[in-house]
Amino acid sequence: MKKLHLPHYLDFTIINELANNSDLDKTTYPHLLNDLALIQSQYRHYINNNGNALNINVHPISDDLKTGIIKNYKSPPKELNHLEDLRNSSPDSCPMCGSSHAGTLDHLLPKEDYPEWAVFSWNLIPACECNTKRGQTLIGNRANNERILHPYFDSVLTNRNISCTITPRDPSFRIVDISIDCIATGTDLNAIQFHIEEVVKKAGIVNWLEKQWIKIYQEPVTVIQTLDEDTIITNVPELDRLLDKFLQRLEKRHKTPNNWESILIHGIMRDQNAKQFILQRHNDIVNGIFVPEDN
Repeated sequence: MKKLHLPHYLDFTIINELANNSDLDKTTYPHLLNDLALIQSQYRHYINNNGNALNINVHPISDDLKTGIIKNYKSPPKELNHLEDLRNSSPDSCPMCGSSHAGTLDHLLPKEDYPEWAVFSWNLIPACECNTKRGQTLIGNRANNERILHPYFDSVLTNRNISCTITPRDPSFRIVDISIDCIATGTDLNAIQFHIEEVVKKAGIVNWLEKQWIKIYQEPVTVIQTLDEDTIITNVPELDRLLDKFLQRLEKRHKTPNNWESILIHGIMRDQNAKQFILQRHNDIVNGIFVPEDN
């Protein structure tokens, strides 16, 4: 989850050029040209409503135009060469789920249900495979303001909205269960919770966090990079300082506090027992009392 700057592409110029490209007679020509004023009006409607799915109204378009414009998205003509740059514009953290993956474009308003915005850059979010895992999900309970958040418009994405709770299955902390906590507040709380349930969790964050804990159990320094592999940690406040330093480093790298690595570290910082385990494990390794397994 990450707030993004709006794309800088000239969408109205692009859609006009696309509509007038007679070489696209097997996809959008002349269907887009015939409905150009409608599509441009829908672009303005999207902008005026800040991409909020609860306020967006679909205007029916012909099946020929719907099929054609979706084909143009999948096999872009020259007018849409910018889509590849947009797809790769957030390499450090997925704006939709917070993972460290990228490589796809997510239609925030799904193109099958909202085809008039299928090539509108403000509806296209650089994302990871959470794109397909979310599917067509967009709106929950309207009365509760449940919707997918929009990285170009929702400023709440700049806040820390997610942490985690670490529950050991036994006192050794070898295996833990990790749950995701929404720690957001305010008027957008229901939307944030809905987004976490429908995007972040479905992207596989819990499984990823639990695998990271296995690495911490073996050798904390492999995950918590502000630890010094040769230096004893004298107390929990010192560990807190190192964890906070690492947290700030992660948030600078990913440009969001809601990346998966930060969620794990923030959860550890809230858990005295987890911190005590990490302190003891790290010191035991430095003193040669515990030898990490090779694998």
